[in-house]
Order: sequence, then C-alpha cells, then structure tokens
Amino acid sequence: AAYPSAQYPVGMQIGVGQTGAGQAQGAATQAYLVGMQQAGMQQAGMRQAAAMAGPSGAAAGAADSAMRDGHAANQRGDYAAARSFFLAAGRMSGKAVAQISAANMALKSGRVREALMEYEVLLRRRDLEPAQRAAVEAKVALA
Repeated sequence: AAYPSAQYPVGMQIGVGQTGAGQAQGAATQAYLVGMQQAGMQQAGMRQAAAMAGPSGAAAGAADSAMRDGHAANQRGDYAAARSFFLAAGRMSGKAVAQISAANMALKSGRVREALMEYEVLLRRRDLEPAQRAAVEAKVALA
C-alpha cells in the first residue's frame, strides 16, 4: 500500500536523491513499517507513534520491534538491513544502544569513516552509560 510521506518521521522517506546503499536502507525501513502495518498496527497508530516525542506507548513497542529485527538481520549477515532497523529504532526511541548498533553495522559493512563519525557523536552524548562509553571507545580504537 502507498502511504503519504507525512506519515513517516523525517529521514524515513525513500526515493528522491538516494542511490545504492541509501535506497537499500530506505527500502528496508519502508518494508519494516509496511510489515508493522500489515501485522495489525492501524494507520492512525503509525502516525501517533511517529509523532510521539518519548519512548512510550506505541513508539516504544515499535522501537523494540525494530531492535529485534535489527538483531535478526545482523545474525543473518544482512548488515545493511540491520543498520536500517537500528536507525529506525534510534529515531523512535532516542536510545544510545540503537545508535551504537547502527554504527556497529556501518563498521561491519566496511564503512569505517561513517562508523567513526557516528561513534564520535555518541561519545558526546551526556546520557551515555559508562559501559556504553567504554564499548564505543573500544570500537574507535579498533577502527
């Protein structure tokens, strides 16, 4: 089914101006959202989840589902899809763990420069837990 772009949070629209990996990431995110809708989430619920500022209610459930799907894609070795799911989870929840996972998928995909930039952004987060900070610093040292 076709959905107006306004239903998706900024950055989740696909198509115009994207090539290669950008299209693959956008397509994976769109496929995930379509799958959620087909699984019973109503259009109004999708708009509400996208509009929610915090990780509560439908947004938290959608973010958790995206994280599970990201881990499953990572286990299959589909790092581009995993990254798309983790990025979607991060947009929905704002949680550092989703952003760390997304950066890790960039690193696994050989996109070292992109991963390093994302790790640097993460290290500036004030809410980064000590264990998360140590893990990110270890990734930076290895890259």
